[in-house]
Amino acid sequence: MKKVLMLITGLNLVVNNFLCAEEYSNLGIAVEQPNNEPNQVFSDFEFDQEKAAFYLSTLPRINDAIDLRQFTELQGGGTHDIYRLNENPGFLLKVMKKTIGNDLKTLGEDLAELTYKYELLYQVFGATRCLVERRFIEHVNVSEQLGAKNAIVSVVQFDVCFQSEEKFGFNVSGVESNEIDINENLSKYHSMNLGLLSSESSTVKFDLEDFLVFEDTFRSIFSMLDKDERLREAMKDFLVRFKIYYKKTDQLMDIRGRDNVLFYKDVSGWKYKVGSVIKHETGDRTRKMLQEISTNPSAVNDSFQNWTLIFYVPSWVRALNATAEKLEMDKIVENINLSVKDSQNLAKIHNVLPSRHRAIYYATNGRFEEALKFFDESEKTSSSHNSRIRDLLGTEYWCWIKNEDINQTEKNRIATFLGLLVDPKNEFSSDRCDIIRPAIEGLLSLLQDFGSIDPNIRGASELMLQRLGT
Repeated sequence: MKKVLMLITGLNLVVNNFLCAEEYSNLGIAVEQPNNEPNQVFSDFEFDQEKAAFYLSTLPRINDAIDLRQFTELQGGGTHDIYRLNENPGFLLKVMKKTIGNDLKTLGEDLAELTYKYELLYQVFGATRCLVERRFIEHVNVSEQLGAKNAIVSVVQFDVCFQSEEKFGFNVSGVESNEIDINENLSKYHSMNLGLLSSESSTVKFDLEDFLVFEDTFRSIFSMLDKDERLREAMKDFLVRFKIYYKKTDQLMDIRGRDNVLFYKDVSGWKYKVGSVIKHETGDRTRKMLQEISTNPSAVNDSFQNWTLIFYVPSWVRALNATAEKLEMDKIVENINLSVKDSQNLAKIHNVLPSRHRAIYYATNGRFEEALKFFDESEKTSSSHNSRIRDLLGTEYWCWIKNEDINQTEKNRIATFLGLLVDPKNEFSSDRCDIIRPAIEGLLSLLQDFGSIDPNIRGASELMLQRLGT
């Protein structure tokens, strides 16, 4: 099987053969087996490939490049921009951000590696449990400014699972960036790591409540697992297949992205779909990065890849192992282990985050004094104007204060956050106008309730409201 995959992709990646049918059977699940005939490998997916290619051939183009300006852009994630053509809503087009403008040799290598990894994923999980994507190198017209660029694009069919009335994403937060919860529950944080991310034995039985303190959304998932045997079966199936895939590839799956793994209920019971889950995170890279931050914690800021290995991966592994614990299974990921020192390093890694990141974090948690402190720090070290941080701080403050009973002591802070929003250097994206406008109007109204308003603030507010339109 490995040799066949190498022939298809041109990659010389070292991955062990799949478990044989007997080994799958011993695990108590039925997994679609790969066919060993070279000309039949992945035959289950050939139709999807042809359908995706046909879809691409029908798309609007300009100078032979897909004209993305004619699509509706949907909410994407950190790695892809997602588009839908209103004339053909049954498919979505995804453009891989980091590949835009790369040379053809690099694109070809990246495409081969992605194809290889996803075909392995589809073999382990089975096509019916995956949102199968087909990937191509295409010329895309990104914008008038950027013009046409080569990029890796993928085509995925819209799936009815998203229309289910009962569904939830197997998604986690990034606990290590949640400094408030960690600082206020430090002993529980270390207990959670010892129970879920350590090979060291403990005389104290791990309490799942320590995990739920940091991943509150799993309370409802665990509650459903207690009540629904069919959901328990579906969850066990997902976890076992994840473990098989990880052991064979060392590849972790991104469960941070919204609905990358979606559980849903149809007439026959609970099922799940695995979507765009393969990024750059592996077990080996994670272990190396954990070692790196023991002496050089600021290395997390050197690249997005480093950042996710520390701020996402530990949360992924804890969620998988905690859910396995809930279902009385063995750990799913067993070779990413934290020592006591590692846990201590992770508990304070938020201190190396950029000030702008921490400002937004504190604002979203209603801690506006700290938010302003980190904003001021960010301004001292930044050479460019950041409209986004002003937008988020100002609108978060408005969302909080509009529901509060306030007095005269809040006047100066209202003026400060209003000033962030009406700074004449701000350039806001069009999709934020309907959020920013009422925030400016609301904060301006609150200031008026307290009496006179600084004419500079009033003038800047009126000008910004004119720019935002009605």
